[in-house]
Amino acid sequence: MVLLVSINHRLFVAVLEVYQFARDAAVAEAWLIAQEPYLMSTELGVSFTSYLLIRVKMRSYMICFYSTQSTKWNSSLRSTKRSRNQLRRKKRGLALSEDLLQ
Repeated sequence: MVLLVSINHRLFVAVLEVYQFARDAAVAEAWLIAQEPYLMSTELGVSFTSYLLIRVKMRSYMICFYSTQSTKWNSSLRSTKRSRNQLRRKKRGLALSEDLLQ
């Protein structure tokens, strides 16, 4: 029963990661499509104000991107720590059961 729950949990986590990737890809694609008119403009970099406008937009994108990545990284670390702790508990449980058998 525990093995079945463990397999189902791993499957759920894998499917969840796929859905999160698809969501992030859709958001990135929408952002790229929204930026396309700026890229097609022939006036890019013509004046200092247009340069500053592009720089501000790029900075806001980078801030959004890095905050999203750091959130994903932190959640990944939490799940890794949780898995490590579960493995330690299992090892301790096995060690205790072996001691009881002797």
